Amino acid sequence: VGVGRAHKPGSACWAASVYRLHLLMEDLTPNIGQMWYFFTEVFSDFRPFFRFVMHALCGLFALPMALRFPQRPVLLATAQCLILCLFKPYPSVADHVLYMGLLPLLQKQLGHLQSGMLLVNSFLLLAVLEPAMWHQWINIESANSNFYYSITLLLGAWQVLLLVILLQLTVQVERIEKGKPQALA
Repeated sequence: VGVGRAHKPGSACWAASVYRLHLLMEDLTPNIGQMWYFFTEVFSDFRPFFRFVMHALCGLFALPMALRFPQRPVLLATAQCLILCLFKPYPSVADHVLYMGLLPLLQKQLGHLQSGMLLVNSFLLLAVLEPAMWHQWINIESANSNFYYSITLLLGAWQVLLLVILLQLTVQVERIEKGKPQALA
C-alpha cells in the first residue's frame, strides 16, 4: 500500500522535494563544481540574481550551437552535457563520465586533434589532485578551501578548453568536407 508513492497525502509536492535543492542551491557543501565556493563568497542579497544567471547559462548556449551545428546531434549532445556539468550546482563524477562517454562518437573531429595527450594528461592530473586536495583540507587540515577550489577552477577551465577545441575541430571538419581551404590557426 503506497509503495510507489514518494510523498504522504497532505505533504509537500514531490517535485518541490526533488528539484528544490538544485534550483535554490541552499546546501553549500563542497563538491567538484565551482558554485559552492562562489555562493559562499557572494553576499546573500545577490544570491538570487547569480542563481538565475548560473541556471540561465545552461540554456543560453543551447540555441546558438543548435543553429550553428544543426546536422551534428552527437556534437550538440556532448557539448550540452559538458555545459550542464560545468554549470550544475552539485556535479558528480557521473556527470563527467556522461560527456566523456560521448567523445568516442566524435571520431571525425578527434581525428584532427593535435593536443590529445595534453588534454588526457591534464585531466588525469586533475583527477589525482582533486581527492588529494580534499584529503589535505578535510582530513589532515593542513590546507584550506582555496587549495581545493583552485583544482575545481582548473577542472572548469579544462572543460571550457575541451568545449572550445571540440567546436573548433567541428568547424575544421565541416570546412574540409565542403572543400574549402583550412583557416590559419
